[in-house]
Amino acid sequence: MTLPTGLRGQFMAVALLLILLLLAYQFVGLPVLNAYQARSQAIEDTERTIRRYRNLLAQEPVLRSFSERYASQRPLAPLLLPGSNPALSGAALQQQLQDLAGRHDVRVLSLRVRQTEEDGLFERIAVEARMQSDMRGLRDLLFDIEQSEPYLFVENLAVRSRPRRRRRATQASGDILDTRLLVYGLRAPRVAGVTEPGR
Repeated sequence: MTLPTGLRGQFMAVALLLILLLLAYQFVGLPVLNAYQARSQAIEDTERTIRRYRNLLAQEPVLRSFSERYASQRPLAPLLLPGSNPALSGAALQQQLQDLAGRHDVRVLSLRVRQTEEDGLFERIAVEARMQSDMRGLRDLLFDIEQSEPYLFVENLAVRSRPRRRRRATQASGDILDTRLLVYGLRAPRVAGVTEPGR
């Protein structure tokens, strides 16, 4: 097979050269260019991160001072359950529920402290309670729980009504409410870096 000569041969040579250049760009030049751009972007990201860390390091004394002031003021202490360990916090929560129930003539049938659970930086101290009362007593008790400090929260509220037996005509009428509920509060464990409430 003979290669064309003259003008036609020159065009074919130029076309072959262009094809080779395009193939070289596609398989060699483009990957190298992409790698270069990716490396440039990585260098820019690293430089930005270094600048951010330098700014944080420059602010370190101010942040440390703020952290120490926050820890010494203990602004969350009134909102968290007292007690240096979960058992004492659970006992404090049980006592608080008994006091609130007694204030509204709510009969406490049982109180049981649940297993401590983590809740963000805090520990959740929960008590399962079973109580008997009339509608007004339950309403007032739930209102006091909602308004109390330390903050308390109610979950899994179940109320069952049963008729009250009348012994005398003067006895108060209305149904007795059997109530089961879970009441919990939060405490700050030392390991979480949150100041323990001092009470």
